[in-house]
Amino acid sequence: MSQKEASEELLSRVYSHPDDDSARLVLADLLLEQDDPLGEFIMLQCASQPDEARVRALLQQHGLTWQAPLGPLIHPGATRFERGFPVSVRMSFFQQPRPAPGPAWGTVREISLRGSLTPLAADWLASPHLHAVTRMHGMHAAIARRLGAYPLPVRRLEVEGRAYRESHPDTFLALSALPHLTWVDVPDAAPGDVSQCATSPMARRLERFTASSSEDWFLAATPSEEVTVSVTLLREEGVGELEAAIRAAVGFGTRALRLVSRPRLEGASLRLLKEAAAAYARTEWV
Repeated sequence: MSQKEASEELLSRVYSHPDDDSARLVLADLLLEQDDPLGEFIMLQCASQPDEARVRALLQQHGLTWQAPLGPLIHPGATRFERGFPVSVRMSFFQQPRPAPGPAWGTVREISLRGSLTPLAADWLASPHLHAVTRMHGMHAAIARRLGAYPLPVRRLEVEGRAYRESHPDTFLALSALPHLTWVDVPDAAPGDVSQCATSPMARRLERFTASSSEDWFLAATPSEEVTVSVTLLREEGVGELEAAIRAAVGFGTRALRLVSRPRLEGASLRLLKEAAAAYARTEWV
């Protein structure tokens, strides 16, 4: 077997079994024999105490070349590497053409897709070459709701697109079909998002659900913990929405509510939150 054939076989093993370092280290040795800088880079990043200055120098010189096998949809220079290969990328679907992902995607665990709206992205993300992807950020709801049609390994998902979610209340129902999904983040949320997720089949299996509304309020639900819902009011203007979100979050569990208010509340605003908190067995005011 030639060195080229051996390298290709080892690369295939790395892509197929990204958690197994043995193939990476053998590949690194082979590449070092060929004076390929990727060999040194793999060795450095696999070391217990890598030379970070040398790692940065190699990335500056070769990073774009090493991310090139991922294709043209990747944002140049935004890729994070671990143990010699890409693990986190930023990408968009604005560019044409959109070639299907190849085997090099096998080491990628995290994708950020902010700004892309086309639902066709879900079909692309369902490629078997993305078998290691467990985190997806910036997924527009138009894409996210279609992900449920595929048995993807994703465990954490950030869902954007408030207007679309409001007009498609089945978004969280569709996402319930993702077998490994245990963490959902919803920026720019409305109380309806909390309600839709809390009443979906995945509500009690989630480890964490977060929803936030601009600068007004933040909610985190952790169904398996003693405090099932924690909320923070950032501005008094958000009291009405937060009150509705607290009521909607009972679907995650009612053992305890932790409530933090940055502004000092009194009168009608304080009464609203107290009435909403009554649905929980215990309330912690912080």
